Amino acid sequence: MCYIVEIQPLTGKYYGTRVKITKNEVSHFITIWNNEIAIPSSRVLDSYGILREEWINNSDIFYMGEYHKAQDLLEMGSHIETEISYQLALDMKESLEGYTTLIKLIDDVVFYLKLNAYSTVERLIKNTVKPFLSK
Repeated sequence: MCYIVEIQPLTGKYYGTRVKITKNEVSHFITIWNNEIAIPSSRVLDSYGILREEWINNSDIFYMGEYHKAQDLLEMGSHIETEISYQLALDMKESLEGYTTLIKLIDDVVFYLKLNAYSTVERLIKNTVKPFLSK
């Protein structure tokens, strides 16, 4: 039960943070779209070349040949990825990848226990049953 989780890149007009989840070679997409806390995500800020501190301080930003106030440049509407949407996507990715790691670890332990049990039975037969039968 292995999950591959990919947060899709931002492209064009924003309609939610898309997360691609693949399990057993079948992919599904989940869209996270939360605009209640209107703080742009680090991905959005990076795409405009704005530092988080510049956005918070509403600094003057040179963009496309003109100066703009950072918060005017990124008018927080429904079509801007928020930090909370991006963080939820990252948390989902981390959780599913952690689950996959845990499942793999459990599979390894079970394999080791089966291997060890087989070796124990094999030793038991070799050291106890065979000598007894050869008497």
